[in-house]
Amino acid sequence: MITFTESGMNFSYEEQNTFYIEKSELYETNLRNHKVSSVECITVRTHRNYHKVLFIEAKASAPNPNGPKGIGRFEEFVEELCVKFRHSLAMCYAILHDVHGIKDSTSHDMGTVLRSCLETQPQILYVVIIQKHEPSWCNGLQEALHKALTSMRSIWKIQVVVINEEIARTVQLIQ
Repeated sequence: MITFTESGMNFSYEEQNTFYIEKSELYETNLRNHKVSSVECITVRTHRNYHKVLFIEAKASAPNPNGPKGIGRFEEFVEELCVKFRHSLAMCYAILHDVHGIKDSTSHDMGTVLRSCLETQPQILYVVIIQKHEPSWCNGLQEALHKALTSMRSIWKIQVVVINEEIARTVQLIQ
């Protein structure tokens, strides 16, 4: 099992299904210093022999577009989330195609089931979990991400989901 705590939430996933990308060798040693960002992890969920690849980002909170910092901070936050997803997706495929020439040393980081799913045509979900967020607030952020990721959604057929800690626990994304 791969277990970690992020933004006050505990995560635990099967090792063969998961890539803890934020702590991977490629990210830690080669890319972090080049303004590359990543989601927390990437994991596979299987339902009736159908695999979904989840790119999971955890946040303790999200800015309120009507709050004191206004819509500007909210839009920056949305862009930060989009960049994390884009970079993470690109890193996965860079590893699969050995772009950095470190496939052998990095391949142990990426679970075998996840690697196999990425080599086919997986259903990809970008799941943002916000710890201190009311369920009703999730829709606004989800709509903003949906709009900001329009081209990525068109190219990759990606679904975007924003949930809070309570929902994440109910669907067993966190402990």
